[in-house]
Formats: sequence, C-alpha cells, structure tokens
Amino acid sequence: MKKNKVLLIGYSNISRKRFINVFKKLKIKYEIASLSKKYTIEGNKIDYNNYLDALRKSKATIAYISLPNSLHYYWAKKALNFNYHVIVDKPVSHNFSRTESLLKLSIKKNKLLSEAIFFNYHEQFKKALNLTKDIFKVKANFIIPYPKKNSLLLSRKFNGGVLMDMGPYIASLHRLLINDNLIIKDNLIKKTLSIKKNSKNLPISIKFNLDFKNIKYEGLFEFGNNYVNNLKIFTKKKIIELNRIFSPPSDENLFVRISYKNNLKILKINKDDCFENYFKEILKNIKLNNFTFYVSSILADNRFKKFLFNQ
Repeated sequence: MKKNKVLLIGYSNISRKRFINVFKKLKIKYEIASLSKKYTIEGNKIDYNNYLDALRKSKATIAYISLPNSLHYYWAKKALNFNYHVIVDKPVSHNFSRTESLLKLSIKKNKLLSEAIFFNYHEQFKKALNLTKDIFKVKANFIIPYPKKNSLLLSRKFNGGVLMDMGPYIASLHRLLINDNLIIKDNLIKKTLSIKKNSKNLPISIKFNLDFKNIKYEGLFEFGNNYVNNLKIFTKKKIIELNRIFSPPSDENLFVRISYKNNLKILKINKDDCFENYFKEILKNIKLNNFTFYVSSILADNRFKKFLFNQ
C-alpha cells in the first residue's frame, strides 16, 4: 500500500498548534498550502501558495481542509475530485444538501470523507461511556468570551457564528450518547429552541431543550460570557461530569466526577491526545478501505442539525 502523506490546505492556528505535531510524532510526511503565509513559518516549510496547484501537484494521499467555514465545501469537493481522502474541519459544509452531495461523491470515488470532530477520542470520554447505563438526561454547556471583532467566528462572509462553530458538537453528542438510529420526529415529545443573534444577524447563542420518549437533551452554546465547557450525563444511579469536554488538552491530566446520591468519586484521566487517537483511526481505516463509519456519522450529525436548526 502507498504510504500516506498529508496535504494541509490552509495553515490555521489549530493545524500549527496541534495537527503538525501529531504528524511529526507519527512520522507522517506532510505538505502545506497557504495563501496567507509564504516560505516558512515557525520552522515549517510552505510548499504551495495556491490550493489548486497543491491538489494537482502533491503526491499526498490525504487532503486536510483547514480553512474558514465558507470554503470547506468547495475545497473538499475539489480534493475528492482529485482522488484524495479528505478530512474537513467542522462543519463539513453550511447545509445538509451540500454535505449529502460530498458524501455521494466520496462513495463514488471510494474515498474517505471525515468531519474532524475528535473530542470523543479522548480517554475521558471513553471512560465516561463505560460508566453510563440507562441515561435519562444529557446536559451540555459550551460558552466562550465574545470573540474579537476581526475573528472568523464573527464573520458573515466566512460563515461564522455559534451555529457553524458549535452546532457540530451539539449534533455529535446526540449521536454518541442518545441514539444515532433514533427516528427523531417519531420519538420527540417537546422541542424548545432559542437562538440569539448579534447586530449582523449572526447567531451567537443557542439554547435548547429536547424531550424524547426516554431521554432529555439540553444545552447552552454561546459566545459572550465566562468560559464554560462541560458535560453532565444523568443515569438512574449516578451523575457523570466531564470538564474541557469539547477541547480536551493533550498535555494535562483531566478528571471525571461521579456522584452517587451523597457520595462523590473523582477519576483521574492521564494525559491523552484525542486528535492523535482520531488520526490513527483514520490511517487504520484507509488501510482497510473501510469508510462506512464516517459516512454514517456525518449523515447522522447533519440530519440532526437539519432537524434542530433547519440547516
């Protein structure tokens, strides 16, 4: 089998701080295509200053699209048409129909297409899953201070806003903890959704309460307040709480809190790199030519977003 090499389309902060370190650790060769950077930055060579030229000339097997949201669909489609396996920063695209068209193309080309959601590959999430049985409620909160005016998170041109940035987390939690095969409308008893927008008509806050027949799902995801990043899973006998759930650091120990009636148990989770774990699985499934999981995950998440946000 041809050894995998990554073509990084875009030189985002997360690619510099996290992805490249993992590529180096796993001894994966990589190339960088960037329009905004030239020559080298932080010791990394910029191989291409044109994305199309990069896709045409690179000998990489995997294209990693790490660009502003509005560019994900266009360049993911280009990469698939050039016969790359494709990983895309969340969200894959800004609506269901475009996401569905990318999935159809990936199936036609027999190439992997993955939305880069990897918080659940951290050991803390795996540990929590092993402790859960008879879940009756899931409560998630992800709140960040209001972004700077020039941040992509607040750009209408580049499809910023809380819906694009945090919506994939809301959808993936539904798949991971509630039921990825759930026929949502048939099992939904009550739906409450509140979306607040800023002066540019960009969503900056999402609050929701969903009552299904056997489980409740609620959350608050927003820009503009003190930092909160946690998940609570309620079962019949205990409450499991995780912090830093959506952005677990790779260089710190984390803790899972388990409450039993009047007792509290704290589990220490050793340092773990969720992106490394995710990328190792990507490499394994490319070797096995096994892409079904990624298709079903993207479909489930984007169907849920379409249901909840009409997106």
